[in-house]
Formats: sequence, structure tokens, C-alpha cells
Amino acid sequence: MFKKIIGVSLTSALFVTGMSPALAKENKTPSIAKKTVVWVYTQSKNDAEAESYRLPIKNRTKDMQLTGKNVQKEGTRYTIATSNKNFTAYYDSQMAKYGLGIYATGKVSDALVGQKGTVEFNVVINHRTYPMKTSFTVKKNPGLVKYLKVNGKNVLSRFKEDQYGDFGIDMKLANKKVNITYKVFYPNKDYGVRVLREKGKEFNLKKNMVLKKGDLILISVMAPGWLKASGYAIRVK
Repeated sequence: MFKKIIGVSLTSALFVTGMSPALAKENKTPSIAKKTVVWVYTQSKNDAEAESYRLPIKNRTKDMQLTGKNVQKEGTRYTIATSNKNFTAYYDSQMAKYGLGIYATGKVSDALVGQKGTVEFNVVINHRTYPMKTSFTVKKNPGLVKYLKVNGKNVLSRFKEDQYGDFGIDMKLANKKVNITYKVFYPNKDYGVRVLREKGKEFNLKKNMVLKKGDLILISVMAPGWLKASGYAIRVK
């Protein structure tokens, strides 16, 4: 029997063993990362956050369900209690590609740094149940940028925070050559420097570019763990 299977196509072998190719594909075992980090961001007075990187569930299916004693479902959204009462995990089947996220449930402060926890739930596919477990450690988000220099002068301390957690200043830079240098803290994502001109025109800032009055210089970076592309804006005066 086994000699006959050797050398034939995978499709033929699957039919010989009584399993269709479609079912074999569906039976890939789902999995999730074994550990992650929840980043605490408290540099902002108006927008303190604590959130993990998103954890995709590999080999998921459209009809996949999440179950378990810690799981509650409302519509397409699952809420999963963690072993740490200060944190809750969420998963939305309509945004499945983004995966599972872990968030602080109460007030965010640096007191959360150093805490740990686990998330446990089941994934049900084709009436089969797969246990999932991931652990997390809470760390301090290093911030957005270490320094931000305009024409060689560090102006980072001059920025003032707005109600949305972004930072901005006005500078007399109209009709002058402008160069901006900055250092992004790892592991933040760097979106570069953009200029937003009147009537919605947007372009990259190039070396020694001369800007106009009213231009808005945008330096955007993403803090680790969430879609927080807040950053720094300089209004050209």
C-alpha cells in the first residue's frame, strides 16, 4: 500500500488515504505567537496608551470561532479576559488579518511597566478545537523621537501638545532653505518628513527646500504596538 503511494501526486495520495485536498488545506493547525509585549506610552498627557503589537492567528478560516471560559462575543468582536486584571485582549473577525490585540483596561501609568500575564482561548474550525495561549510582558514605550533639529538646532523641547496627543510649533521659515534631521527611537516606524501645502497638496521634504508661508511640515512616526501615527507638526510662518 505505502509503496504505491510513493511517487504519485499529492492529490492522488490524498484520495487514496480518504482525505480531499480541500479538507487537508482546511486542517492546517491554527497558531498564535507564544509571547508578545504590551507597550506603555505615557509621554503624552492627553493620549496615554497601553497596547500590544497585533498577533495574527495563522491558518485561520472565515468561519473560525473563538471560545473558552475567558471569552465573550458581541457581534464580530471577541473580548478575552487575561490572567492580569489590568489588561484585556480583543479580536474582531471582520479585521481578522490584524489579529489579536492586548490593551490596558483602566488608567494607564508607568506603574503597569514590568507586569506580566497570559491570554488563553480556543479556536474552533470544522468542529475541531485548538487551544491557544500567549504570554505578555509590559514595557515602557521609548517615545517617538530622541531629537528633532531644524537647520541644525534641536527644537524638540519647544513642541506643545494638543488635545489629540500631537505636538506642534510655529517657526519663521518662509522663503528659507529648510533641513530637518531627527532620530526615531527603536522600534517605532518612521514615515519620513512630509509637507502639506494649501489646497491639499502634499510632498516629501527634500534637502535645502525653500518653503512658503502657511506650509505645514509633518514628522510622523508610529509608536510600537498600535496605529498611532501621531507626531510633530511645524507651521511655517
